[in-house]
Amino acid sequence: MVVKNTNTQQAGFSLIEVLTTVSILGILSVISVNLFISTTRGTAKNTGSRAIKQTGEHILSLLENSIRNASELTANNDQPSVVCQDNMDSLALVSADGETTDIWQVTSGSITLNGDDVTGDNVTVENDRLNFDCTQDSATGVTYITVNFTLTRGSSVEDSDYVSEEFQTSVSLRNR
Repeated sequence: MVVKNTNTQQAGFSLIEVLTTVSILGILSVISVNLFISTTRGTAKNTGSRAIKQTGEHILSLLENSIRNASELTANNDQPSVVCQDNMDSLALVSADGETTDIWQVTSGSITLNGDDVTGDNVTVENDRLNFDCTQDSATGVTYITVNFTLTRGSSVEDSDYVSEEFQTSVSLRNR
């Protein structure tokens, strides 16, 4: 009499087990890749935002020093007969020594001081607009200048690395 063993055990995994494992690993890898991409984009945006903020604060500091240490305004490029007005796009200042002149303006998307770019790489002035509003207090004769501009980084609003920030300050000429 021959007895057959019906309890044969197979080594390995069934097709269902393999498919389930591959599916779970696929889902986990898609989640991991999406998490990595969003983290990378967030880091790039934070780096751009930090660079814009540092550049803007540096420019404001230079402008404030230049205006505070100026003894007077000189004629604006737009209207040579007018020294102090609203919506000026350039500013010419005579320093306390009476000889040095600081000229602030936008040239090819960059803020320049006496022709030197102070904006830096990968940062541009939005709409090439650096605005100076100048007023004089009739009672004291003090000249006040409000400066505002917007810096951007990235090629367009649709760009994931696009960052834009507005900067503004008001300063008075104090060396008279």
